[in-house]
Amino acid sequence: MFSGILANQAPPKQTAAATIATLCDRLLHATLLEDRRAAVQGLRSFTREYRESVASGGLRGLIGTLAKDIEDVDTVKVVLETLINLFASDSQNSDTPDDIALWLTDEFTQKQENINLLIDLLDKSDFYERLYALRILVALLRNRPDRARDCIYTAPAGIERLIATLDDGREIIRNEGVQLLIALTEDHVEIQKLVGNLGAFEKTFRIIALEGGLAGGYLVQDCLRLLTNLLAFNVSNQNYFRETSVPELVKLFGDDMTAHDSPSESSMKNIVNLLNLCKVFVTFTGLATERNQSAFWKAKLTRRIIDLAFSPALVPEVRAEALSTIGDMIRGNPIIQEGFAMEQVNALTLPGYASWEPATKGEEPTAYIIDALLDLALLDSDFSAFNLRMAAVSCIEGYVANNPATLLHFLDRAVMGFASGEELDSDSRADPYRTWFSGAIFMTLISENQEARDIAMKLTSGDVESGEEVVTAIQTFSGNLVAALDHSLDPRICLTFLMALSVWLYENPLAVNDFLNEGATIESLLRIVNDQSNKDVLLQGMCTFLIGVVYEFSSADSPLSRDALKDRIVARIKKDQYFYKLHKLRQHPAVRDFEVTANLPHGKGLPNVYFTNGFIEFFKDNYSHILRSYPGEPLGHHANGAPNTGSMELLRTATTQLEAKEEELIALQDAHTKLKHQLAQEQEDSRRFKDLTVQRIKDVAAREIANARDEAQHTQEQAEADIAAEREAHRSEMQELTLRTDAALRESRAATDKVMKETSVVISRLEARISQLETELSVLRDEKAAHISHLEQQLRALHDEKETNVSQLEKGLGALRDEKAGLEKQTNDMKGTILKLESQLNDQFDNSKKQQSRHESELEVQRKSSEKKIADIKKELEERLLAATKSASESKKRAEKAEAEVANVKETAEKESKEAEESAAATQGELDDLMLIMADLEENVKKYKLRLKKLGEEVTDDEGDEEDEDEDK
Repeated sequence: MFSGILANQAPPKQTAAATIATLCDRLLHATLLEDRRAAVQGLRSFTREYRESVASGGLRGLIGTLAKDIEDVDTVKVVLETLINLFASDSQNSDTPDDIALWLTDEFTQKQENINLLIDLLDKSDFYERLYALRILVALLRNRPDRARDCIYTAPAGIERLIATLDDGREIIRNEGVQLLIALTEDHVEIQKLVGNLGAFEKTFRIIALEGGLAGGYLVQDCLRLLTNLLAFNVSNQNYFRETSVPELVKLFGDDMTAHDSPSESSMKNIVNLLNLCKVFVTFTGLATERNQSAFWKAKLTRRIIDLAFSPALVPEVRAEALSTIGDMIRGNPIIQEGFAMEQVNALTLPGYASWEPATKGEEPTAYIIDALLDLALLDSDFSAFNLRMAAVSCIEGYVANNPATLLHFLDRAVMGFASGEELDSDSRADPYRTWFSGAIFMTLISENQEARDIAMKLTSGDVESGEEVVTAIQTFSGNLVAALDHSLDPRICLTFLMALSVWLYENPLAVNDFLNEGATIESLLRIVNDQSNKDVLLQGMCTFLIGVVYEFSSADSPLSRDALKDRIVARIKKDQYFYKLHKLRQHPAVRDFEVTANLPHGKGLPNVYFTNGFIEFFKDNYSHILRSYPGEPLGHHANGAPNTGSMELLRTATTQLEAKEEELIALQDAHTKLKHQLAQEQEDSRRFKDLTVQRIKDVAAREIANARDEAQHTQEQAEADIAAEREAHRSEMQELTLRTDAALRESRAATDKVMKETSVVISRLEARISQLETELSVLRDEKAAHISHLEQQLRALHDEKETNVSQLEKGLGALRDEKAGLEKQTNDMKGTILKLESQLNDQFDNSKKQQSRHESELEVQRKSSEKKIADIKKELEERLLAATKSASESKKRAEKAEAEVANVKETAEKESKEAEESAAATQGELDDLMLIMADLEENVKKYKLRLKKLGEEVTDDEGDEEDEDEDK
C-alpha cells in the first residue's frame, strides 16, 4: 500500500524529447553564459541517440550561441563538438550524406553570417577551435559543394584564412586544411586562381618536404591531389606555376627514385600521382602546352621522368605511367623530339640485357631511347609487362606526332618487318603480341594521315635486277594474313593484319585496287566467314568487316571488278549472314566493353586484349557504314560516289561538285562570320543606346517624381480640405470623392500622378456645375471632343435631381428635343450596364468607408506604394472610363453621347499609355498638353456659370463649387 502511495506521489519521468526541448528553449533564452554552456553540454550528450531531435530543435540556438559567445573558448568548443556530431552520418563508412546532414547544411548555408563565423574561428589560436571549424567546413562542402563554395568564396578574407592553415605547425590542422582546399577547388576556376595566387603552391611544396617528399604518406598524396586540382584545365595557374614552381617539381624527382632499392607502396602511389600532375600540363595541344613542354625540357624534368621509366627499382605499372607521361611531354614538338631521340637510358630494364655482365665494376649498359622503346614493345615477352609495352607504343606515337621525317623512318621499319617475314617467325608465334604491337605501331602511323598511307603504299620489297618479284606493302600484309589464316596461328596475329588492312583500305580506292591484285586473299576471307566449324566470333567478324571495306571502296576499274566482286560475295555470304557476323563482332565483350576489359589487371597467360584503342574507335565510328555495305544495298551517302556507281567518271564528277560545294560553303561561312560580327556590333551598340536611354528616362522620371511629390502634397491637402467642408452637406458625393482620392493616392505616382491629381480636383469642381455644362454641351462636343470624359465624370452628383436637370437641359438644348425618343430607347439599353456599374460603385463605397478611418495615418505609406504601380496607369485610366459610364444613368438624353465618348476616351487612353511606354519624353509632352486643356476646361466652366447667371438661370448649392457656395451664403 505504502509503495503505491509513494509511486503516486513521485514526479513523472521526463522523456528524452521533453528534455531536449527544455534544453533548446534554455539555449535560446538563457541570459547567463554558464546556463547556455550547460544547455549545450546537455544537447551534446543527446546527439548520438537523438540526433534528429537535437538537430531540428537546437541548430538555431547552437548557431546563436556560437555568435554570441565566440570569445569564450570553452563554450565555443562544446558548440562545435555538438555540430560535428550532428553532421556525422549514421553510417560512418558511407560517403553519401544522410537527410539530416543535408538539412543541416541547407540551414547552415542559408545565411552568409553562419559561414563567416566559422571563417572567423580560423583566426583563433586555440587548437580545437581551428580544427573543429575546418571539419565543419569540410562537411558543408561534402554535402552541398556548390552552395558552400559560394559562401566561402564571398566570405571576407575567407580564402586567405583557409590557406593560412597550411602554415600551422600542428600536423592535424594542416591535414584538415589540405582536405578543405581539395574540396573547395574542385571544378571552380575562380577559386583555383585565387588559391594559386595566394601562395598555395609554395605552401603545398613546403608540406611535402616536411613529410619527406615522395617517401611520405597520405598527406603527400593529398597535397599532390590539391596541386592537380589547382592546375588541371586552368591555363592561368599553369602559367603562374611554370614561372615560379617548376624547380620545386623537379626536386621531387630525386635521384633516390632511380636507386636499385625498391620504393615502398606509398612511394609508388606518390610517384604515380606526381606523374599525373605532370600530365595535366601537356595533355591537350595548344600554345600553353608547348610552353609547358619547353619549360619541362629546359628544367630537365623530362630527363628525370625518362630515368624513372627505365629504372630497375620500379614496378612495370609505375614505369608504364612514366612512359605515357613522356609521350605527352614530347608530342607534337619537333624541337623536343629531336633532342629526345638523342637521349640514352639504362639498358638493364630491356629484354636483351637480362644476363648482361659488366666488364668493369659499376659499369651499366645504355641504349638510345628509341631503340629501347622498340625493344620494350616488340621483344619483351613477359606477359605481366603488357601495360608497359602499350605505354612504349604510346611514347613512340608521341615521338612521331607532327614529325614527317621520323614518321617515314618508322613506316619503312614497320613495313620491312612485315615484308621480311619476321612477324611470323617462331618468336612471334610464341609471343603473338610481338606482331600485335608491331601492327599497333603501324596503325598509329597511318591512322588519320593520308600522306602516311600514300608513303606506305610506295614501299616495296624484292629486287628486280636480281630477278625477284616486286611486292607492294599491301600485298605483303595480305600474304602474311593468308599465311596466318591457313596455319591457324594465334587469332591475335590474324587480327593484327585484319585491323591494319581495314584502317589502310578505308576510303582509299587505290589501296583497294592494290589489295584486289591478288584474288586469293578475298577467297581466304570468304572461306573463313563461310566456315561453319569455325567458332571464332572475332576472327569471322573481322574478316567480314574487311570484306565490307574492300567492296565499299572498290570500283569498276579494280583488278577484280566491282560486279565480279559482288558476285563472289553474294554467292558465298548471304545478306543475313553478313549482318549477323558483324553484329556478333560488335556485341562481343572484347569490342563492346573494351574500355573496361583492356584496363583490368592481367592474370597468368596471354592478356585478353585483341584490339588497340585506336582501332576500337575506328570500328565503332564506321560500323554502321560498313554494315550497310552489303553488295546490292543502296548507300547514296559516300562522298566519292564510287559505292553507288562504280564509275571513276562519276567519282571525279562528284568530287568536283563536292569541291565546288565546299568552296561555296566556305564563302557562306565567311559571310556568316561577317554577319555574326556585324550583328554582335549592332547588338552592342543597341545595348549601349538602350542603357543610355534608360538612364535618361530614369533621370527624367526622377525629376518628375520629385516634382509630382510636391504637387501631390499640395493637391492632397486641398482635396482633404474640400472633403472636410462638404462632408455634412453632400455625404454621398463626399464618399465617392474620397474613394477617387484614395485610389489616386494609392495607384498613381510617377509621371501621371500630377495629371491624376489635377483631374480629381477638376472633377470635384465640375460636379457642381454639370447643369451649366449641359446647356452648352453641343458646343463642347465640337470643341472639346477628346476631353469630354472629364466632364462626364461630374454627372454623378445629379442623380437625385434628375427631373430638374432635364427641364434645364430642355431650355438650352432645343435642337435635341427631336432626338428624345431615340435617346430614351438607347437609355433603356444602357440600364443593365448602368445597374451593374452602380453595384460596383456601391462596393467601392463600402471599401472606401472601411479604409477612411485609417486614411490619414497610412497616407504616406500609400504614396510610396503607389510609386511602384506606374505600370498600372492603363488599368487606372480604364477604371476611370468605366466610372464615367456610370454617370450616364443621370441623363437619358446623354446616354448615347456618353457611350461614344467613353469609347473614344478609352481608345485615347490606351494610345497614350502605349506612347508613354515607348517614349518618356513624348509622354511628358502629352501630359503637359493635358494640363493646359484641364486649365481651359476649368476656365470654360467659370464662363458657363456666368453665362447661365446672365440668362437668368438659378444655380443651386448642389450645382456650384466651393466658391459658389460661399457667395450664396
